[in-house]
Amino acid sequence: MRNMPVSEVEDDLTRAMSKLRPVTTKAVKKCMKGIPIRVGRKLEKELRTLFGLMLDGRSHAGVHYVGRYAVYEADGEVRVPLLGLSPLMDGV
Repeated sequence: MRNMPVSEVEDDLTRAMSKLRPVTTKAVKKCMKGIPIRVGRKLEKELRTLFGLMLDGRSHAGVHYVGRYAVYEADGEVRVPLLGLSPLMDGV
């Protein structure tokens, strides 16, 4: 998988590799901006006064990452959504 810039969704070669309908950069950015808002609203509804935060480390291809999770109970089941994932910086 490549780390492609958002502008590559408008590239003809990139589109040739996909069977999805064409989409503009503007539409992709608009959708990306809406995701954290919707996730935040859902968490706001489900999180009560009792919840925990958990940190967990992962490695992939020699890069170490730190994940941040919320831990809470909703509708009788434990939920652990990933809140964020960041590469671990050297010397920090």
